Amino acid sequence: ATDRGAEASAVASASSSRSAIVQHAISAAAYTQNIVCVPNRCVNPVFPALYMFGRSTLSESENKTWQCVSPESTWRDAGFCGLAIAGYPFAIPAVPGFGSEHTEKDVMLEQSRLAMRAYVAHLTGLGENFWEYTEPWNADSCIQEIWKLACYTYFPRCNLLRPAQYLRPCRSACQAYKDACQVRCCDEGNPCVFVHRRQLPNGQEEQEEGYADHAGPSAFCTGAAPRRHPAAGLLASMAAALA
Repeated sequence: ATDRGAEASAVASASSSRSAIVQHAISAAAYTQNIVCVPNRCVNPVFPALYMFGRSTLSESENKTWQCVSPESTWRDAGFCGLAIAGYPFAIPAVPGFGSEHTEKDVMLEQSRLAMRAYVAHLTGLGENFWEYTEPWNADSCIQEIWKLACYTYFPRCNLLRPAQYLRPCRSACQAYKDACQVRCCDEGNPCVFVHRRQLPNGQEEQEEGYADHAGPSAFCTGAAPRRHPAAGLLASMAAALA
């Protein structure tokens, strides 16, 4: 019942952004100057979990202090994101009293809730029904990459060089999503690695950056190596462990 309530809450939080996302997609299709290119799944934001409430999720995360989690089996406590992050040592935001098992688990569940909200918002923007994809690890490759990129964003790899600092998702994780979902934005473009300035709703400007310019797995970014064929057996065994 608790999990169902969390899912319903995530759906409600995400639904308010649907109109703006869909409108952006319609505008992109209507105004492209490239008559050869047909936009496909070009929504705003173009990547899962890139923004939340108008702010850059990646920049906001870099302003937090992070702490690595151990042992590695702790991924089982990450709920929705457990299977996505099982393959690498990860970190969570440091909080007062960190070290208590109860507190650590609470933080992990909150991060997982945020990732689920981003996942639901992106599915909604693409015109998909979340309730048909409540187990993304069993879905097609596009849905899996949306799920993984959302979870990579909220569960960064443990930074062995600077343990308190956030590691952005790898360029390869972003590219895997683009390839699996066949994302095409034509004139607007959709690079995974970028630096530009963006105007905020309050009129101020901020510099924002995209994903880390590294291919995973890497000590400098979050994400696994790209796979041509999903390891279905591995996913099944991890799903059984979560049950």
